[in-house]
Amino acid sequence: MKGMNNISSINQKWVREPTPDPLWLKMVSHEATHINHFKQAGGKHSYLVHFLKQYIMYGGHDNVPEEKEADRNRNKFQRFNNFVEKNYGKNCLKSLLSSDVSDGQKIRQIDVMFKEWKAIEKENNI
Repeated sequence: MKGMNNISSINQKWVREPTPDPLWLKMVSHEATHINHFKQAGGKHSYLVHFLKQYIMYGGHDNVPEEKEADRNRNKFQRFNNFVEKNYGKNCLKSLLSSDVSDGQKIRQIDVMFKEWKAIEKENNI
């Protein structure tokens, strides 16, 4: 019975605190770009009207400038994650974000890795 309670509490914690996955973070890096688009348009409804006009003007979803920008940000995250995995180990971001260290420590570590990556990208003119 005691083991079942542990499993139950582990499952409940997982539901409340899912393990971040790089594929999920990649998707979020795309979708989070649209938050700024909503703000620039003056809200979700204004953005929806704007996006529909763009959709028609550019002949589809993937050709809309805001989608291209969101794709660039997704690709930027992917390059960063590739750098982290190459230099810090496979699933490093997932492990860091899932760890018990404080959010402040996580942010500081990601900031260190991000600054290193940005310096290399600048050096390579990417």
